[in-house]
Amino acid sequence: MITWAATACSPVADIARPSRGLLIPASGNFRAHMPAWIVDFSNDRLRIEKVGVMERRLAAVLIADVVGYSRLLEEDEAGTLAALAQQRASILEPTVSAHAGRIVKLMGDGVLIEFGSAVNAVAGALELQRRMAEANEPLPKTRQIILRIGINLGDVIGEGEDIYGEGVNIAARLEALAEPGGTCISA
Repeated sequence: MITWAATACSPVADIARPSRGLLIPASGNFRAHMPAWIVDFSNDRLRIEKVGVMERRLAAVLIADVVGYSRLLEEDEAGTLAALAQQRASILEPTVSAHAGRIVKLMGDGVLIEFGSAVNAVAGALELQRRMAEANEPLPKTRQIILRIGINLGDVIGEGEDIYGEGVNIAARLEALAEPGGTCISA
């Protein structure tokens, strides 16, 4: 089934009949909690199914990514993965927790983190960069794990444990703009 995301919903009778299904929220106005529905027109039969609740909220989104990750893996894959896992456990997780954040998901060499406060997100990013720099001091430059961080305060859509939407997309763009070892923040 092909799905289509819409930001507004009209009664089913008013929906132009696509050849496949579409995903729509329950109402045209943006409420804090919106059930998502799949409307499927396949096989000349109408099927409507509620698939969950999407929650729109304001959040401080932090995205961090390892600089030169591919190069690090090429030089020493096992060592890089072990070092990254060790730094996640000893630096990332305690820092995020200390600043009341939540690790939404790990994405290879990156991480998506949600904070309820922009102040906590920035303080967490500064501490994370400081602690990563300290951990890198005894290592040769070619083995250092250096982060780029992007932070955005904006609307996100929560579905289950995941978040997505414009707030996340902007944080990802800011992360790409950050200098190695730096943090780029929206204003």
